Amino acid sequence: MTGAPGIDLDTVIRRRDDLAHVELDGELVIHSTDHGTTHKLEPLAAGLWHCFDGRTTLRDLATALAGEFDEDPEVVARDLIGYAQQLCDNGLAELVGAPDPSGRGEA
Repeated sequence: MTGAPGIDLDTVIRRRDDLAHVELDGELVIHSTDHGTTHKLEPLAAGLWHCFDGRTTLRDLATALAGEFDEDPEVVARDLIGYAQQLCDNGLAELVGAPDPSGRGEA
């Protein structure tokens, strides 16, 4: 999926596990054969990429990260939405949707 319009805090993002990737000195190098591009993620960005599990909303992830790093939740949420958008735009992650409120699966 290229681009992900409408990303907000209720969005669920999934990293693309089908991409070739390797960790080198704490950084993550990811190659997308779809786009013919290679991306290098620094340690913090690599850690976030791994957090996009296809089940957790950006709201829940932002809350956890804000607590972990003692940061302003609104700033973390804004930055996380922007980062998720970048990953989707670059084909490194994809939009799953909003969680199903019934708990029966993805939306």
